[in-house]
Amino acid sequence: MKSKKNIIFIDLYNAILFDLDGVVTKTASIHANAWKMLFDEYLQKNTSTQNYIPFDIKKDYNKYIDGKPRYKAIQDFIVSRNINIEYGFIDDASNKETICGLCNRKNDFFLNLLEKNGVEVYQSTINFILEIRKKGLKTAIVSSSKNCARILKIANITDLFDAKVDGISSEKLNIKGKPEPYIFLEAAKKLNVSVKKCIVVEDAVVGVEAGKKGKFGLVIGVDRAKQRKMLKQKGAHIVVNDLSEINMVGKTKNLPHALNSFNKVINLIENKEVMIFLNYNVIISSVVSGSQKPLISQNMKKILTIFAKKYTVCIFIEEKFKHIKKIIPTNNIHYIKDYNRDVLWILEKLNIKSQCIFPIYIGDGIRDESIFKKIIQNGVSIITNNKLEFSKALFRLNSGKQVEQFLLKLIHALNNGIGWSHIYGNFSPEKEGIRESLCALGNGYFVTRGAAPEAETRKTKSITECNIHYPGTYLAGGYNRVKTKLNNKIIENEDLVNMPNWLCLKFRILDGDWFQLKDVKILFYKQSLDIKKGVLNRTIRFRDKKNRHTIILQKSFVHAQEKHNAGLMTFITPLNWKGRIEICSAIDGRVRNLGVKRYYKLNNKHLEQVESRHIDKKSMILKMQTNQSRIDIAIGARTEIFLENRIVALKSVQIQESDYIAQNFTINIGKGETLGIEKLICLYTSRDTGISESFLEVEKTIIKDFTRFSYLLKSHITAWELLWRKFDCRLELNNIDTDITQNIQKTIRLYIFHLLQSFSMHSLDIDVGMPARGWHGEAYRGHIFWDEIIIFPFLNYRAPQITKTLLMYRYRRLKEATRAAKKIGCNGAMYPWQSGSSGREETQKMHLNPESGRWLPDNTYLQRHVNTAIVYNIWQYHQISGDLEFLSFYGGEIIIEIARFWASLAKYNKKNDRYEILQVMGPDEYHDKYPLKNNPGIDNNAYTNMMVAFVMDQALKLRYVIPEQDWEALKKKLDLLEIELEKWREMSCKMKIIFHKDKDNNEIISQFEEYENLKEFDWENYKNKHKNIQRLDRILEKENNSSNNYKICKQADVLMLFYLFSDKQLKKIFHRLGYNFDRNTIPENIKYYLNRTSNGSSLAWAIHAWIETKRNKLNSWKLFKKALKTDIDDIQEGTTMEGIHLAAMAGCIDILQRSYTGLEARSNILIINPLFPQFVKKVCFHIRYRKHWLDLDISQNRVKIKSLTPETKPITIMIKDEIINLYPGQSIDMNI
Repeated sequence: MKSKKNIIFIDLYNAILFDLDGVVTKTASIHANAWKMLFDEYLQKNTSTQNYIPFDIKKDYNKYIDGKPRYKAIQDFIVSRNINIEYGFIDDASNKETICGLCNRKNDFFLNLLEKNGVEVYQSTINFILEIRKKGLKTAIVSSSKNCARILKIANITDLFDAKVDGISSEKLNIKGKPEPYIFLEAAKKLNVSVKKCIVVEDAVVGVEAGKKGKFGLVIGVDRAKQRKMLKQKGAHIVVNDLSEINMVGKTKNLPHALNSFNKVINLIENKEVMIFLNYNVIISSVVSGSQKPLISQNMKKILTIFAKKYTVCIFIEEKFKHIKKIIPTNNIHYIKDYNRDVLWILEKLNIKSQCIFPIYIGDGIRDESIFKKIIQNGVSIITNNKLEFSKALFRLNSGKQVEQFLLKLIHALNNGIGWSHIYGNFSPEKEGIRESLCALGNGYFVTRGAAPEAETRKTKSITECNIHYPGTYLAGGYNRVKTKLNNKIIENEDLVNMPNWLCLKFRILDGDWFQLKDVKILFYKQSLDIKKGVLNRTIRFRDKKNRHTIILQKSFVHAQEKHNAGLMTFITPLNWKGRIEICSAIDGRVRNLGVKRYYKLNNKHLEQVESRHIDKKSMILKMQTNQSRIDIAIGARTEIFLENRIVALKSVQIQESDYIAQNFTINIGKGETLGIEKLICLYTSRDTGISESFLEVEKTIIKDFTRFSYLLKSHITAWELLWRKFDCRLELNNIDTDITQNIQKTIRLYIFHLLQSFSMHSLDIDVGMPARGWHGEAYRGHIFWDEIIIFPFLNYRAPQITKTLLMYRYRRLKEATRAAKKIGCNGAMYPWQSGSSGREETQKMHLNPESGRWLPDNTYLQRHVNTAIVYNIWQYHQISGDLEFLSFYGGEIIIEIARFWASLAKYNKKNDRYEILQVMGPDEYHDKYPLKNNPGIDNNAYTNMMVAFVMDQALKLRYVIPEQDWEALKKKLDLLEIELEKWREMSCKMKIIFHKDKDNNEIISQFEEYENLKEFDWENYKNKHKNIQRLDRILEKENNSSNNYKICKQADVLMLFYLFSDKQLKKIFHRLGYNFDRNTIPENIKYYLNRTSNGSSLAWAIHAWIETKRNKLNSWKLFKKALKTDIDDIQEGTTMEGIHLAAMAGCIDILQRSYTGLEARSNILIINPLFPQFVKKVCFHIRYRKHWLDLDISQNRVKIKSLTPETKPITIMIKDEIINLYPGQSIDMNI
């Protein structure tokens, strides 16, 4: 430990205020040179030759300039030369000979030098700042310079400070500079820290004097100018040559506990490779008397063995305990005898670049303190000896047992991620497709799959020859139609188009091949998605065939705020070699739609070339066009090369083809040097508003708007931070392992993340619907189905304006829906089962069964129930938002036209005085026709008929909900007759529902007419025969059988009624229809259909978890956990790689948001009625209801609600059965 006089007890302080020049940055010499250029120029011009005395860069600078505001500095120096000039005005031109003019002239000199030479920092100060920030202290930069912000930006250290007070802010506040204390006092005020709890760090005498005058808790003088005595005299409590001499120590007992602060430890690791360093004492459980042989617990042996399989472990050991090597004989554990060798030396010996490694050192003695000090900038130090009064460590553990617990948690977190990190700890070629979907990045405007940048575009249709990766970029609503000849028929399909690949970035050592993971020995691999920041990280340490060790670090984002922009940053560090590297940065328009194996026989070429051009040596643009929809897509990229954080000007070899453009760079790199490659891109299309032409806009963005990757990244992270304030859902569980809780919480956040990437505020400017698989891949061709019915509740309660935009997608296609209805002889509007660009029916005519290899007719277009979902969605949006204007015009028109369609499709059966709907399909796709019949469709699907009764009732309610004049206008516009309303009223009371008895004589709602006559299925036999029976329809068709023959379901059909409606609502509908449905039979209906469902749809688990909430909470919780695995574990075996399942994700969130909390908006009342499974302790989230932002904190026995809105109308809330009016700004806190 250093001299005691340089010890600072961190417990006494909360913040440190740093001067800029001379403490943090070495701009003093640049400033001094700029002052000299100014004054020498001025003095030569304004004094005689014989009286001219040049500005003395040491004597004059220290006496008149250093530490003072610039105007005061000029005035003092000019007066010292017996010259008097006018003060002037702040905006005086730099050639005007006033104090202000000279000041501006000096600033010009300074900025020119700054841009030319860059900014050098004192690394010891940066290390010191990193250390104290890790230990929880706030930091501020305090400077008289008006260029402070620019200097910090050029040096890339802005983020190291929580507050800034500079010459600009001083001028605005009209406060005096040093030696007065006011700028330091202002910094303390900004940090909200008392002066006694602040440390001032200064190198100037006037700065130290200011610290003393301000009565700050501690003033540190940094003696850069050999004026130690003067610094001490003017008030410095401590004077050091450099901040590396300061030892920040804390009371050991007050250090944060490493287990309690575990999330903080994980956040510090980021994407680096962890190495564990252990003092042997922390792993020894006891020492046998006499033999002095250490004993290690079996648990510790197991932990270290597991850890060492993937990570490097170093144990500092004394000679007398050398037998420990035999106890844990693992190759990846290194034993170190010399305590004088520090961690950085060890990393060097292991050929590992310290900037790429995150060391965690756990020690227990005084000898460890020197190591704690050395690793604190790069890693984490933990002390296990509470007998030491003070320590430099960041955290503490109290026993060997806690060390075991910490290491176990660390293994789990590194392999799986926690809270906000989704991690893959190894490279798995067969799983890369799934990972690319789950690590996709987007912003609602476009989405890019998380493919490796070095991945080549597939150039073949053969699945056996295709690459491990599948790069894909998809534009929201970016559809195109192509035709294919199949089975002697010409069929046309509309696809979500795979746009040009902007990620392309590869490298090679000049005597080798282009880097590919499959060609090297991977020593370390980690891919992590930072869910909170929206950033994808990748770390690889590998060895090539020539035994060259290299580390690659990559970071990418698609900007959450600047919707056209994205970025990729790559760092390459040779560990044991030097040589020449070639880099290729490209934009590839040769892509095709090859993301779904089932579609391989279909035409997949959607793009044709338009233009490509190199803008300069580092910038290029590629423009393509879809070959049918004629959407122009222009993508531009700028690639900058850095060596050791400095931009390197390199010539590029420019490659230009019609559909591919690239720039190749070559550079020499030394051992241990880091090469940085920054690739920024922007993407515009011909559909964008507010632009002239896409190529021109891309060019303008590159030339005028591109800054640095780090600046864009910062604003991107800020945008995500604001999103999470509204959309996060926090979960607390009872009696469940912390790691399991963290996994569930992480998965929920991952699913929210993907929902927010599929739609955002950027969606407000785009004419798009809600695709079932997001914009993450090519499954279902990017089409819109009925999934909105499950997704919209997430949006309705948080961003209803996005819901409105997505509903407008339906309104804009109302005319196409009326054409479709007319085509089949119906009135009104019939929306398609699958919708794309225009709203026509996009359901394919034929679909492939991959089990049998046969192409079969696709009858799913008969799922007319999508029209009832649209009405349900409109009504739910109105209930939550209170948006009468939308309902009065757009929504009302859709509802009326859909009601007309059902009125004309339904057939009246005089015999039983009921309306029937024939030849349709329900949500269950296992039944598209009756056994032994050729005509597709089934009759009187219960779900469809019940929903039609609901639609008719809502259509009738319109006249009582919207303003009278709006109702009359709608009637007139649509030529709506009273005779139509009368038929709707009759249908709302007379839809046919079929019932049958189960074996226990319970009354069961029949899924459709004649359902009870179908065969029971031999579930046990097929479960034994097949690993996975989720897609029984495909299995049976392969056997020349059919799912139509059996009482089996792919997903919820009848059960959807229990998902969409409460028991009371269902009873009301049944009662209106004239059926005496007993609510007590609901559990038997649920049980009946759950036992007959294969869960072949991704929606099944979430829907079933929801409906089980009231019947069987334990089963609901089990089903909820199963639903969470839909995409994270790809439980449908291969579908996630083709695109995420957006509704399944939303359904999982909605179980927490609405099902378990009993949250419901009905009859202008917000209802909360918690029904938590025993494992759920609390759910916390924000919602927006009727213009109120509400903070909800709901547990099993307590509900807390706070209105965060200052002014609006009160709302009515019902908790259990108690009704309360909540006014703006008020709160409710109720035990239940």
